[in-house]
Amino acid sequence: MTKTVICFTRRSRKPLSILPSPRTSSCRSTHSLASAAVRFPSNINCHTTQTPKLSSVNPCHDSFSHIRQCSLTKKEISRSLASSAAFDGEGQSERTVEISKNGKLISISHDHIIVDGTFHAAWLWVNDPTYCHPSSGQRLRSLGDLDVNTCTIASAKIALISDVECDFPPSPPGSLHPKGLVSQAVQQEESKERLKVVWESGEISYYDVDWLARFASPNNNSSSRRVTKDVAIGAMHDDTAGVSIPKFDYEEVMTTDDASSSMVCNVLGNIMEHGAVLIQNAPAVTEDTLAKSQNEDPNEAIVANLGRRICNSRLSHGSLYGDVFHVKSMPGAHNIAYTSQALPPHQDLTYYESKPFLQLLHCIQNAPLHEGDDNTGRGESILIDAMAAAEELRRLAPDLFEILCSVEATFCKQREGADMVSAKPHIVVSSYDQSIIEINWSPPFEGPLLLPPTMGFKEQERLMDDYTMAYQAMECLIDSHASSGSMLPQSLERELNSYAQRYTWEYALNEGEILVFNNQRMLHGRRSFSLLHDSKKQRHLIGCYTDAMDTLNRFRVLLRQHKKHSRSILTRTDGELLKREYPGRNQGNGTIAILLE
Repeated sequence: MTKTVICFTRRSRKPLSILPSPRTSSCRSTHSLASAAVRFPSNINCHTTQTPKLSSVNPCHDSFSHIRQCSLTKKEISRSLASSAAFDGEGQSERTVEISKNGKLISISHDHIIVDGTFHAAWLWVNDPTYCHPSSGQRLRSLGDLDVNTCTIASAKIALISDVECDFPPSPPGSLHPKGLVSQAVQQEESKERLKVVWESGEISYYDVDWLARFASPNNNSSSRRVTKDVAIGAMHDDTAGVSIPKFDYEEVMTTDDASSSMVCNVLGNIMEHGAVLIQNAPAVTEDTLAKSQNEDPNEAIVANLGRRICNSRLSHGSLYGDVFHVKSMPGAHNIAYTSQALPPHQDLTYYESKPFLQLLHCIQNAPLHEGDDNTGRGESILIDAMAAAEELRRLAPDLFEILCSVEATFCKQREGADMVSAKPHIVVSSYDQSIIEINWSPPFEGPLLLPPTMGFKEQERLMDDYTMAYQAMECLIDSHASSGSMLPQSLERELNSYAQRYTWEYALNEGEILVFNNQRMLHGRRSFSLLHDSKKQRHLIGCYTDAMDTLNRFRVLLRQHKKHSRSILTRTDGELLKREYPGRNQGNGTIAILLE
């Protein structure tokens, strides 16, 4: 009896080439097997089955469109078939290990269905737990050290821990390190299985099977990582659209005990999932808040202390407006936020290479209501999930979506004491799974579009027409007050406007409420309001920012402390639901959905 192993091989043995920046295109191709090995599972797949299934291969990775079929002889099967550490009630093996004919690919199967993944020899070699420093987790070898002539798998099998000659602590949930570190105090259920790999050189490596499974399910549904309207915050008047904004109490978040740190974890988890939260019941200025103010204005201390509490670090992006800033009307304003004009949906500080992550806005006082008005003209705050909107644009008008991924806009802040310029596309997608990982949208701070100098007149005309249409489509999606009369087909414009109406959150903040949102994902703005002669009754917000990596580090550490795991996703394989823990890939934008159990 023979088995067919379908392996994806490269077309040529060209030297490794550096992949282009994900900002330049929404669809990437890989140029070598080695370069693809670190991007499992979308680039490499291997099935042990009678009927090849190629649907799990990402079509963007066309270097693997050429496949080679090879039959394993009885001798080769004995080399690749492995006994398993996981047994059923009758003592029969549940898992098998298969090795490709050239010893470069290995797959772990269950009932002939690859559920635990396919790995390249080089990927396994460089992630050998033996070469992971026990206290720091740093690698002690790199792919630059690999000898392609000797990096070949001779045999492999699933082994019980009791049979492992030199074992290691298992990697905690969510960790990228192939083994647990001595500094990690978190206790978790220990895996009972190890993958034993014997190399042609005679060296033996062991891998935690549960750790491997985090990176290698070929049926991993990458769309589960995408931010869609299903998790977006919807309009307050429409119960059928999106979700309600999560709300928390200020004192419960600020109290410094274990329960409060769990609350901070919950706050951050909701921001990761939905993009924003509303903190209520912030205190008025008292002697206590004055004592905690660290020489700050006591009103400033309330929001600043919350920002520091959430990110467990100092506040960020304070070079232009200060670590804490006041949003209120003033004469000669150097930012239209400091006027009474309406602000269209936008992100703050897009001219930075790395925008602020969280923005906090504490309402000290909102514009008062006037008798006879209809609750408008108070400077209502607005939010809309730009990543969910961009995903909707990809669904409705993929060609326009691609234009916003490929054309670089120019964002700038140039005035006395400031000269910042940054060029980047409005939408950036991951080369890993094509999910949206970055949005850049701030019309008031855009400079001239820089066209390639070699582009001819006809090409410039076509590019500007296409870009204008794509820009108008995105604006219709995210701005419920966008003007009509665009270049778009009327039917598309109506559908885009309808989305904006349903998914724009609009709310007049009350005194003592603090709006906290992900500035890298959400667009915010406000409606116009009337200025009063009495300056003590003017609309007044106090805000601050946090850094992305500081805040995400805080969240990950809290998840570890409270033993909360990253989201488990269900994938269907041959009619069977299989639970998979998705590895916490840190894109720096906080868009990974987290399930707080």
